[in-house]
Amino acid sequence: MYASHEVIEWFKTTLPKAKSDGVIPGALKPSHQVAAKIHAFVVGEDMAGELEPHVMRPEDKAIWVIKTADVRLYGWFTDTCIFVIVCAALKNMLEEEKTLYDEMVQRSAAFREQLDLDHPKYVEGSLEDVCRV
Repeated sequence: MYASHEVIEWFKTTLPKAKSDGVIPGALKPSHQVAAKIHAFVVGEDMAGELEPHVMRPEDKAIWVIKTADVRLYGWFTDTCIFVIVCAALKNMLEEEKTLYDEMVQRSAAFREQLDLDHPKYVEGSLEDVCRV
């Protein structure tokens, strides 16, 4: 798993101050949610479930979101089980600012296009195609 400089800065500044919105009773602090999700991904735990990464829409150029109770991590799979996080947002911000969702998708796709990667630059398909566990 990789992260853009923007996301690393967001992890350092915004995420530690964030509080759970309480929609999911007993949810950890958002920073702990993200740490747990990243750990699960890196050690190869089964990502299927209610908060699994999912393709947002086919027209979104294989941009995925990894969800926790309160955080959304946007990016793409460069290869099987290799995810690049480009943008991050708190779920409640996405609900308040409806255009932020599309902005995150566009920023993720634009970031990917700027990188000098071998083609194909991303893996398409279902969760089983991009993240075999």
